[in-house]
Amino acid sequence: MKLPPEICVEKISIVNSLSSQSPEKAPPIALFPSWLFFVENLAAEASATPEQRREQVALHLESFAPVPAEQLLSGFISKPRSDSVLCYAAARERCRERLEKLPAQTLHCLPAFALWDNAEVAAPRWEWLATEAELTAILIEPDNALPVRILSWERDGSSLDSDEARNALIAECAERKKEIRSTAAHKDGIYLFDEQIIDPKKRCGEIRLKRLNADGSLVAAARVLRFTFADDSLWDADIRDAATLSRERKERKHAALCKQALSVCGILAVVLAVLQIALWIFGYKTQQLLDKEAAQRPQVADIRAQAKLIADISKVQENKLQTIRTVAVLNAQRPNGVAFSNFSGNGTSGTISVTGTAENITLAKEFEKNLHACGLFKEIVFTANIASVGANFSLQCQPDKNAIGEIDFYNTPEKEDSSADSEAAAEAEGEATPAEAAPEASEEAPNSEPASEGDNQ
Repeated sequence: MKLPPEICVEKISIVNSLSSQSPEKAPPIALFPSWLFFVENLAAEASATPEQRREQVALHLESFAPVPAEQLLSGFISKPRSDSVLCYAAARERCRERLEKLPAQTLHCLPAFALWDNAEVAAPRWEWLATEAELTAILIEPDNALPVRILSWERDGSSLDSDEARNALIAECAERKKEIRSTAAHKDGIYLFDEQIIDPKKRCGEIRLKRLNADGSLVAAARVLRFTFADDSLWDADIRDAATLSRERKERKHAALCKQALSVCGILAVVLAVLQIALWIFGYKTQQLLDKEAAQRPQVADIRAQAKLIADISKVQENKLQTIRTVAVLNAQRPNGVAFSNFSGNGTSGTISVTGTAENITLAKEFEKNLHACGLFKEIVFTANIASVGANFSLQCQPDKNAIGEIDFYNTPEKEDSSADSEAAAEAEGEATPAEAAPEASEEAPNSEPASEGDNQ
């Protein structure tokens, strides 16, 4: 299978003797000797399409060729917007041996003059081209992109590497110039093929020529013949038959598609590899975060437990403080002669239950009156009854926490002496005199301190 231009070597020395080439040194474009071909310049419309030019060349060969078209190998050269077509043909039998020896990497088979272009001359002139197999004269004219006339002579195939061979070529060229009957001038020097260069990225190439001067000196890269693989110009110039060219084009197209597919697969493989690495890194980082979270989870639980414990302790302390404040308020409203015997508090609802004794029922009623008058309690349930000695009472109240919290217990005014009221009550009930009740009040004074039963919180 022939290799596409993209796979060819980029630089290879050209050798025009195809029979002696090795596949490794064969150029991608094989140049056949010009003397094998009949050449004719056809007039054409400048606006003609490539397909119209192909039809014109095929019709001309069928009409004027000395042998049937099936026995010919032909091609043509046409430039865009040119009013001429350079048509050439060769007998298939004369080229068979050379075609069979073509190496596998050959891309196109062209006559040696096929890529010759007009160097923008000011007047008609002959330019000379020589290889080991031919000596060719090419006539070019101004305002014509294609050669006008081709004259070629066969050579013996001897190498042109020695000075003696190059001097013999110069002498032969001088003799051939005398045979040409033309008013056009001859350009000095003879062009020799040097090397072919292919640029796979730009899909183009060039053939470099060196010039052999009349004094035998060589000038490297004296001229460059450029070509491109981007259009059908090289396919139209190729001399091989249509079936071979069609097969070649399909094989190269498949090879190019395979190369593109391989390139896409390579890119996808790289992208997938990068994504795999990214996913691995992401998974690794995620696992690290999960491990860190798992390691910190007990600490978080401990912190939450500590926060809950602190909140519970604060609530307990606040409830205890609230209870103490409530008892202090109750004690501030207690008249002399009233003592607390027991109290309990509900930490949830804030209700305080108190039981106690009074010297008489009047003092108990006064205590209830003071509780209602202070405005520090929301609900007050007070019950008092006369006992054998004095009076007993029970109290249930729910303090106003905001109001109680604003009281300054350190600056509470002292209670007024209610001894007069006590004496009056004692006289009314026929009980002990104030002087006698005083020692008892002083003895019961310590009982005014609240006796907590665990606060029942």
